This record gives sequence, C-alpha cells and structure tokens, in this order.
Amino acid sequence: MLHGWVAEKRKRENGSRAFDMVGAIKKHCMKRKTEHSILKRKSATKK
Repeated sequence: MLHGWVAEKRKRENGSRAFDMVGAIKKHCMKRKTEHSILKRKSATKK
C-alpha cells in the first residue's frame, strides 16, 4: 500500500517537473523570437 503511494507521488513530482521544463523551453523560445525580430528591425534600419 505504502509503496504504491510513494510511486504515485514520485510520478506526480516527475510530471510537474517535466511540465516546468516545457514551460521553461516555451519561455526561452519566445525570448529568442523577440530577440530575432529586434535584430531584424535593427538590420532593416541600418540599410
């Protein structure tokens, strides 16, 4: 009984950790996109 509870708890913790990773990756992608658009704008104004 106790072992099943521990396994369930561990699974839930791993799931939330994976979810955090996805959130961090998405945030990172958004940041990269905005940086890229800023660089594009800068190079466009240089011309």
